Amino acid sequence: MKPSPIAHRCPSLILLVLALLGSGKGEAAPLYKVRAEFPQTNGKVNCIAIDETHGIVYIGGFFTEVGGVPRGGIAALDAKTGALLPWDASTDGIVFTIALDGDYIYVGGLFTQFGGLSRNNAAAIDRINVVLPWAPEPDGYVRVIKVTSSVIYLSGDFLIVGGENRTYFADVEKEGGSVLNWAPEGPGEARAMAISGSNLYLGGPFTTINNTTRNRLAAVSNAGNLLSWNPDADAPVSDLYFDRNALYVAGSFTQVGGAPRQRLALLNPSGVPLPWAPQADATVKHLTKTGNRIYAGGNFTEINGQPRPGLAAIDADGSLLAWNPAAESLVEAIAVSDGTVYVGGDFDTIDGVPRKGFAAIYDPALLPKPILSLKGKRFQRTSRSSVLLHGSSKNANRVEVKGRKGPFRPAKGAANWSFRSRLKPGRSRFTIRALNVADATSAPTRAIIVRK
Repeated sequence: MKPSPIAHRCPSLILLVLALLGSGKGEAAPLYKVRAEFPQTNGKVNCIAIDETHGIVYIGGFFTEVGGVPRGGIAALDAKTGALLPWDASTDGIVFTIALDGDYIYVGGLFTQFGGLSRNNAAAIDRINVVLPWAPEPDGYVRVIKVTSSVIYLSGDFLIVGGENRTYFADVEKEGGSVLNWAPEGPGEARAMAISGSNLYLGGPFTTINNTTRNRLAAVSNAGNLLSWNPDADAPVSDLYFDRNALYVAGSFTQVGGAPRQRLALLNPSGVPLPWAPQADATVKHLTKTGNRIYAGGNFTEINGQPRPGLAAIDADGSLLAWNPAAESLVEAIAVSDGTVYVGGDFDTIDGVPRKGFAAIYDPALLPKPILSLKGKRFQRTSRSSVLLHGSSKNANRVEVKGRKGPFRPAKGAANWSFRSRLKPGRSRFTIRALNVADATSAPTRAIIVRK
């Protein structure tokens, strides 16, 4: 079939059509991508901490190997490559919590050995693998560690810290770990702790603090005095997350502050529930927020009546987002950095992909969208037997090109890319796209080359 004489005489018409084609949507954008370069563990991961300055991901839990290499309960991974780092602070037990403070890593759990030295349930190490003198020596496990500029707060199933009576709560010095005066009383530890100014907000299974009724939520001053803040949850609280003046709460509850809330709630500074109220059908163990996205993990299977096994992303208005990498079992910990959602728990797979205990998952919504530019005309006539397509891209790690038939093939380079192709007599159509690390694509750009 011969080209339309109108089109032959009006290349601007062709350019207009091509521009319309190029502005259309490409393939469906990916919702997530499991990063296969990260290793698995041989057991449960309870906590994740990220050193963004040095690009390190620390994981802690109940495992003895990471990627087949011995690591007792704690390990460090390269955030960019996923490689297991030589850093090795192995314990003889379980790690429940990791807190970072500059080059220092504070660790709590249930153990008697840490990095080859005697340490009971709490220890510290630096980034170059030297165990620090810090040794508060609680007589039971440590569930939570919170580091401030002046002191370190602990909570767990202990009665003595540094030789002093401390029932489930203590603060200690940052240097040697000597016990200080902060001493609110359980019974029952906090499973979550959030700090705002001079106040500490506690969540857990407890029903009293300082011999006063406080059902699963309480606030104390940095002097240990119980505050009037009293939202009153009807079941245990697993996690707390401060965002400006509001406190996100996760747990097993179905009521907070007298209002129905299905395992997730948002409280104002007075402890009154705000309208944000997504509904989970089982316990939410952990949550974190970045931008307007709140990530939740637990042993739930539905959020807002829609399937979300173990993992979900929720908007700031409580709406469920499309991000949905299904966890095969319990999710215990979540951390987010540089477009990746790090997940720890007791699962064996994420969306059917083998990922025992730990997974790193790209969320394309956290990454800038790739942009592609093609230099030169999109419609060309030539007598040559080949053509060189070239241009630039932004926010992309690769560029791909395909002809009318066949798959996409990689171009050379990304920020400045090129692609040479042989031409058959007649018309050849090319589609070019840029992709980022999460496989999200730019709008497709199309070019037509006519070989005379």
